[in-house]
Amino acid sequence: MFPPQKLPNKRPRYQTLPVPGFSGGVIASRDENLLPYAYAAKAYNFRYRDGALRDGTGFERIGRTSINNPLTVPATGSPIKKLWHYKRANPVTGAAADEILAWCADGYIYAYRIRKLSPLTFENTGMQFFAEPDAVNYRLNSEDVILFSASGAEMAVYNGIAATNYPNAPKLSHMEVHSERLFAVVQKEPERLYFSEVLNPTGWEINLTGAGFIDFADGRGAIIKLVSFLDYLYVFREFGITRVTAFGDQTQFWASNLFTSGGRILGGTVALCGNAVIFAASDGIYAFDGFSANKILPELSERLNFINPACAYFDGKYYISASFDYKDGEQILDEANGSVVSTIIEYDPRNGEFCLTRGFDTAHMCVYAAPDAYFLLFAHGKDTQGYAYYMTGEGKFLNAVLPKNWTSPYSDLGRPDKYKVIKELSFISRVPCVVTVKTDERAESFEVPGSPSVARLRPNVGGRLVSVAFDALNADSCISRPVLTVAVS
Repeated sequence: MFPPQKLPNKRPRYQTLPVPGFSGGVIASRDENLLPYAYAAKAYNFRYRDGALRDGTGFERIGRTSINNPLTVPATGSPIKKLWHYKRANPVTGAAADEILAWCADGYIYAYRIRKLSPLTFENTGMQFFAEPDAVNYRLNSEDVILFSASGAEMAVYNGIAATNYPNAPKLSHMEVHSERLFAVVQKEPERLYFSEVLNPTGWEINLTGAGFIDFADGRGAIIKLVSFLDYLYVFREFGITRVTAFGDQTQFWASNLFTSGGRILGGTVALCGNAVIFAASDGIYAFDGFSANKILPELSERLNFINPACAYFDGKYYISASFDYKDGEQILDEANGSVVSTIIEYDPRNGEFCLTRGFDTAHMCVYAAPDAYFLLFAHGKDTQGYAYYMTGEGKFLNAVLPKNWTSPYSDLGRPDKYKVIKELSFISRVPCVVTVKTDERAESFEVPGSPSVARLRPNVGGRLVSVAFDALNADSCISRPVLTVAVS
């Protein structure tokens, strides 16, 4: 007989996992189990470009300067569908007299005359279009004007006081000023590029010294956007990009095809962004430098869908509205009212960083860049009264704080064969938040008060797969320095 022997207890190993900030952004194109904890499987309404979770984009109405201050300008009374910045100087004093022009569901164009964010006057211009109009700013006969054109309506030239109609002008779309001419597309001829007389956007008599056109019949599809860039006119078409050299005499104009797209290019997504043009196609988002196009934001492509998209380039960043599948079954703000296009992507082309704003239905957006004010305008797809909105950095929709979420990958932490127990999660949150620790066995949520000191949670939740989520409903969020301590056995 041998005396009984005690086997030594196998103690679990403790693994401390510092999460290297929150700056990695969302990656939706890879399996969560393959992602490091610097990245998020899901995140919205947070900004995380400096490694901390902070308030993201917010939205406020034009004319509402505080919670208790009523609107100084009434709504149009009809939902806004499209917005423009009319760049104008007072013809007598030379002072800035810029306007926001809004096309509404009743067909009328309304004008906001503002200084900074305080409207001075608001009126119906009398112009009415029953089909979606296109518009472009122009300097005509020493006067700042904006040209409108739409199917079934005469071209209108508005000078801030009244509109003059030009019945002989063609019905134009995708208008762009380049080399002292107006280039555009006649809606019944989508593969033909028209150009006006020199210095006369209302002159369209076709001859060798006046107006003319260029036909594109090479299978790249209809013209959907024109961009004047790097001294050339770039013609964005359904399945490619064509560069037009158009200086001086029209007999010297010539075109060359630069890029053929495998997916359909979407006209509402094309924006000049500094030294590149960014656009979306049915197979993803691209940056075009004047010669070639490279795919960007591949992290999001698989879950993106573009339905009547809108875009803008503002303050060095590209904004685009989209439908994004968060795969959580939740309905945030406008999503509860049936909104499909409820995500805005903010992308910085200088460093590739991006973040997502969720819950705001975007009908249209445009940049207002006046001498005394600079902001990004939005038409809200769920606003039936006809208010115009602008972007803030406060993370609120009017008075309501936008719900914010950051969720880590649901991961085995690189140890698929090991059982893990989350012993501690430490972090700093300056405002109250809710932390959810989840494994494949159970989940626990903790309400954490805001404090400048380190918060320490001891969940003691076990499983083989681990995920951590932060939710915040308060303004002025700042969550940083997360550290996860896990017992592995």
